[in-house]
Amino acid sequence: MGFRMPFPAAGNAASLDGTNDYVSVSNVTSLAPGNAPHTLEAWVQRTGLGYGFSDDPSGAAIISKPIENASGSNIASWHLHWTKDGKIHFNLVHTPFSSGVYVLSGATATPLGRHHLAVTFDGGTIRLYIDAVEMGSAGWSLGTVYYSTEDVLIGADNFNFQYYRRFDGYVDDVRVWSYARSASQIAAQMNCRLTGGEAGLVGYWPFDDSSLSDVTGHAHNGILNGNPASATYASLSPLACTVGVDDAPLADMGIELRVGPNPASGALSIQLTLPQPGEARVALHDVSGRVIRVLAEGSQPAGEHMLVWDGRTDDGGQAPAGMYFVSARSAGWGVVKRVIFMR
Repeated sequence: MGFRMPFPAAGNAASLDGTNDYVSVSNVTSLAPGNAPHTLEAWVQRTGLGYGFSDDPSGAAIISKPIENASGSNIASWHLHWTKDGKIHFNLVHTPFSSGVYVLSGATATPLGRHHLAVTFDGGTIRLYIDAVEMGSAGWSLGTVYYSTEDVLIGADNFNFQYYRRFDGYVDDVRVWSYARSASQIAAQMNCRLTGGEAGLVGYWPFDDSSLSDVTGHAHNGILNGNPASATYASLSPLACTVGVDDAPLADMGIELRVGPNPASGALSIQLTLPQPGEARVALHDVSGRVIRVLAEGSQPAGEHMLVWDGRTDDGGQAPAGMYFVSARSAGWGVVKRVIFMR
């Protein structure tokens, strides 16, 4: 697969206070795909505990399709939550109030940090990702997925007995796909502001123009509920895109990138192969897409190029342990590889 750089994002996010506001999107079949494979994605950054009205152990909802005015278990088509103890929780339902599957991650290492959440369902397995790293999974053998005719909610869940489960913090770049995306697909595009026309993208709310518009063209626009005046749009760091998918195959370009070892506990070796001479750039990015080290930039001959990252940033500091992306670009094309760096 080849890559190109999409247009940059403005960097706004929906800022919800956990008490007065949430977003609803009118029910439509494509947003409750039932047994069809699908993927949910969002960037989040909580404020304080991350929840408002509800003191429920399930915490607060990032995105959900619940049965409203109900309480109990398995009361949604699906819901994705940030729990009170800093874990990520997903529920997919077969029979309301009776049977479903729950997937729970471990606690996030930086609970007040900005994180990318994703959950995929391929018809047989549910997978939960934090910052493109799989953090939990569960098999699905219950048969059909319950189809709720309720709205999709962003920043809230069920409504009964003050069971609001409203999120207190920032929600950004919410995406619903009609297929189960792979870990590499999630990693490659989570830092990208998409165009809205990507294949399989059925709902996309980037909030960058300080609105709740669905930019896919499917008109799944959001509506503010509760006290609409309490919701704002915060200017956060924009999605500094490393890559965006293009239809041209990588084999036609001949650009190759290999990194290792992965995970790396010391120096990281990087091998770049260019099919022709020209300007090229190799850089390291953190999970927000920010460039932390440029390893090569300028005119390069065709052939293999060996580089080494010693774990330091451009200012000479030590990069902390975590997930990083190596990107290589030449002649408007490029590739990206994910690597785990350990100390």
